[in-house]
Amino acid sequence: LIPITSPSLLLVPETMVWAYNNRETTIVIADLDGKHKDWNWELKNQYGRPEPKVQLQRITNETANTSVAVTNWMLSTYDAHLHSSRFGGIVLGDKLAVDNSTNKTITMNTVLHNTTSAHTLPIFNSLLHTAHIRNQTGNNKVRIRSSTHPLPMSPYQKKQTDAIKMVFASILVLVPFTFIPANFAAFIVRERSCKAKHLQVVSGVRVTMYWASALLWDMLVYTVSVILTLLVFVAFQKKMFIGTFSAFMGTFVLFEMYGLAIICCLYCASFMFSSPSTAQI
Repeated sequence: LIPITSPSLLLVPETMVWAYNNRETTIVIADLDGKHKDWNWELKNQYGRPEPKVQLQRITNETANTSVAVTNWMLSTYDAHLHSSRFGGIVLGDKLAVDNSTNKTITMNTVLHNTTSAHTLPIFNSLLHTAHIRNQTGNNKVRIRSSTHPLPMSPYQKKQTDAIKMVFASILVLVPFTFIPANFAAFIVRERSCKAKHLQVVSGVRVTMYWASALLWDMLVYTVSVILTLLVFVAFQKKMFIGTFSAFMGTFVLFEMYGLAIICCLYCASFMFSSPSTAQI
């Protein structure tokens, strides 16, 4: 195990509880050949955090004789350990493997882990090697640190992830944009309810000019919101929206066409309301 100065995730046995939402964790230690009774599995915290809530559950060859049997035993007793997390264990003196050349059983140490937990395997592996080196050196203060790094995504996986992010980002961006045109509808209803529109019409303002001026002003106000939104995209480097010039213009035109469509729709729907507050909601 090679120590890394700036690992993405530093793993020692004491971090196990913190990796699992600070719950109590049980580690199964299966000493099948009885030769590891003196191994030191102490998990004393030395990082300024509370003592780890880790319990060691020891079993012998009377309960199971291979790592497969230990696995079956852990699955059969799962319901009895619902109060704590049990993501695997360590099998010492496992005699499951066979050397094909000599047809003899190979004794080894096996790490059992739950594959749904990404941190389990390196943590249990670190715990096994720490206990081993303590037994060999007689120094119970020795500990091994390991680090884990995720594999880089392939170009295809990155495109898939970016596409999913773009869909969710688009939905979250469109939600607040539904509230902006609501203010425009409230103003139109207010002018009609207080007879301001009627006063303008009898004063000589054409109906077409009234609606055209209202649409022009509302689109100008709406465009300001669009520009501010694009500046946010630029500040946070949302390349799916502004990565290229065509993407930038496509996003801008899409926002503008949405604003034009929704404002015209609100003008038509404004005749259904007589109260500005109701129309805004």
